[in-house]
Amino acid sequence: MKLFDFFHKKVSNAELNVVANADVYNTFDYTPFSWWLDSVLEKSLPNETVAINFNLYEDGKSHWSLEFVATSSFDKENDDWACDELFTTRDNPFKWQEDCDFNRALHFVEEIIRRYLAEGKYKDELIRYSAIGVGFVDGDILLVYEK
Repeated sequence: MKLFDFFHKKVSNAELNVVANADVYNTFDYTPFSWWLDSVLEKSLPNETVAINFNLYEDGKSHWSLEFVATSSFDKENDDWACDELFTTRDNPFKWQEDCDFNRALHFVEEIIRRYLAEGKYKDELIRYSAIGVGFVDGDILLVYEK
């Protein structure tokens, strides 16, 4: 299934061509990320959602993926809160290719999420939760927002 199947908004032909031709983006960029995240947030998250985490995966050969996770708990002192999953995009992650190390990839993702929280379509929806984190699935979580 192609990424454009998840977009339910009207887009220009140029935008549609970019999305339709990209199962994996050539770089981590705000515009396709925001389209992907908008498509996730257009749907209602479970009422029990307390916090949001973005799991970052190094897929090998300079390929990366990011999944959105809605969780039922948040504990600043214990990163296991991110394991209390209510909803994930595990079957439809955001994927891109970038020749960089894991620290740089994490930095890219952190900056783009911060930008979305400042100007994204569903920024107000996101900041109503207790926290928003990002990190490698087997590593520490970096909080990009906390109430």
